[in-house]
Amino acid sequence: GQYQISHPHPRLPPAEENQRDRSDSARHKEVTKSSIHSQAGLRSLHHSQIYRVAYLLRDPTWQRKQNASFGWSDRHEIYPAPNPLLLDALSNANCIVFGCGSLFTSVLPSLVLDGVGEAVARARSVPKVLLLNGWHDRETCWSETDTRSGELVVKRMDATDFVKAIVDALDQGNGRQIPLVTDYITHIFFPSGTEIDIDESSLAEYCKSRLQEGGHMPSSQSRIAIQSVESISANNSEGQRSGGQGHNRVYDPRALVDSLLDLASRNGLV
Repeated sequence: GQYQISHPHPRLPPAEENQRDRSDSARHKEVTKSSIHSQAGLRSLHHSQIYRVAYLLRDPTWQRKQNASFGWSDRHEIYPAPNPLLLDALSNANCIVFGCGSLFTSVLPSLVLDGVGEAVARARSVPKVLLLNGWHDRETCWSETDTRSGELVVKRMDATDFVKAIVDALDQGNGRQIPLVTDYITHIFFPSGTEIDIDESSLAEYCKSRLQEGGHMPSSQSRIAIQSVESISANNSEGQRSGGQGHNRVYDPRALVDSLLDLASRNGLV
């Protein structure tokens, strides 16, 4: 699943597609890891946005009506139990960090497990940091056909969309009151020069909407703090294997560690 979602084969023109070697060895060499700004990268993009991650159990004895288009399905959503060591680590953590990595196939699969969201929300005095990536991958951008020109147009998630995806994964609706966004994410770190757009007004509006929907009293604790972290060129790190080009940025390792330690110490947790 991750192979097909994160690193799909480039969509080749029909003439090239017919000539492509179908052997396993050739198929695995054709994975597109170039920048999405290239033609090969653009052709490899999905044609619709990914919204959520779920574990599905296939059970032929259980069927439900999906919708008029897809008919009946023998799959239903389940919430597997996490390793107990994970829940223990969350209850004793002095800082909870989400990322870096592919959002929907690396980060979210661990968050939708049963009880993880509740464990994160219970750690109220602990900073919870979302590490934004330095650039988009094929999970956070997609292509749509422009209705006027007929050309492929690239659409991208912004920082607010990242936060929404993580909150939706963690909030399994088990509590009586809708949690605040900051019950799950208190800080956003980003590498300086990231290509992911950070719209602070949009983020504040989302936090406000959750606060009002849950009937919470307004407070400074309902706002996410945003912090830039020193970065280095992706060409100077292993980030290049994920499509990083010279203009892409990744966290400077020492600067990131120092920023996390400083945050924890300011909260009296180190």
